[in-house]
Amino acid sequence: SPHTASVVNISEGWEEDDHVHWTDRAFDYWARHEFVLITKSAGNSGGSITSPGKGWNLLTVGGFNDHDTMRWGDDTIYTSSAYTNPISPNGDREKPEIVAPAVNITTISAGNSLVIGTGTSYATPQVAGLAALLIDRNGTLSAWPEAIRAIIMASATHNIVGPTGIPTGQELRDGAGAINAAFADDIAQNRNTSSTDPCEESCWWDTGVYSSTTPVGEYIYRYFNAEAGQYVRIAVSWWARADSPGNNYAFDRLDTDFNLGVECCDGSWNWVSGAWSASWDNNYELVEFVAPETGVYRIAIQRAQVYNDETSNFVGIALLKLHRVYLPAVMRNYP
Repeated sequence: SPHTASVVNISEGWEEDDHVHWTDRAFDYWARHEFVLITKSAGNSGGSITSPGKGWNLLTVGGFNDHDTMRWGDDTIYTSSAYTNPISPNGDREKPEIVAPAVNITTISAGNSLVIGTGTSYATPQVAGLAALLIDRNGTLSAWPEAIRAIIMASATHNIVGPTGIPTGQELRDGAGAINAAFADDIAQNRNTSSTDPCEESCWWDTGVYSSTTPVGEYIYRYFNAEAGQYVRIAVSWWARADSPGNNYAFDRLDTDFNLGVECCDGSWNWVSGAWSASWDNNYELVEFVAPETGVYRIAIQRAQVYNDETSNFVGIALLKLHRVYLPAVMRNYP
C-alpha cells in the first residue's frame, strides 16, 4: 500500500460543473482499492460541486452557519455551500452527503497562529476528524470505511434546511444533515458481527456481498430491538467501481444498487410505513421512522441491480436508536 492513513481530507477542488471527471474517478479508485475514508469539500460556489467531490466513494461535505451559538434553532445553511447534484442516469444522485460548521471557524495557520476562516474547506476536516475519532473508539472501523460513512450519515440528526433524511430526486443542501459526534460515537462503540442476534442499542454491521450467495433480488437481513415510540435512523453504504486512472478505457460507475427497508415485528414481517429507500444512482440509502410497536425489527437490504458483472461488494450498516426523551432534539431541530 502506498500509504498508511485510514482517513484522508481534501479541502481542494478542481472541475466545477455537474459532470464526473478524471479526478473523481481517480479518487473513487483510490478509496475503494486502498480501503480509505476520504472526505472532500463540496466547494463554495453555491452551485456545482467541485471534483473529486462528485465521486461516489468520497464523503462530500457541505457547510452550515451555527451563528456562534450552542442552539440548533438558529442554524442556517452556509449560503455559498455547493449542492447542485451531479448528472446521473436516473437523475437522483444526492451530494453533499453531510454538512458541518463552515462560517467563522478558528483554526491554526501554517505559521502556528490562530486564524478565522469561512468555507467548506473548514467544514470538511471536522468530518475527517470525527472519522478518525470513531476509529480511535473502535479500531475495527479502520478496515470498514463504508461503515464509517454509514455511521456519520445515520447519526446526522441535526436537520439544517429542507426535509429530514434524504428523500430521492431533490436538491438537498444539507444531505443527511449536520454531523452529530455524540450519536456517531454511540453507534461506533457497538459492532454487531451476527446476522441473527438483534442489537439492543445503536450499533453497526459490516458484510461482504457476493453474487454466489446473494443474487439479484435477494435480501441481506440484520435485526434490532426497539420500543414503541423510539426514533430510528438507519443508513447503508457501499462502493462504486472505478477503472484505474492510468487506463485508456476508463469508467467510474455504480455497478451495484441496493435498496433499504425495515420490517416489523417478531417474525410476522410487514414493511414499516415510510421506512423504505430505493434511489438508483447513490451508493447509500437512509431511512428514519418512529417505531410503531415494541419488538424485534428486521433491516432488509435488497441487492436490487448488478451491472457489468460485478460479483462482490462491501456494505456498512449503521443503526441509531433514540429514546423518546431525545425526540424534540431531532424533530424540532433544537438541543
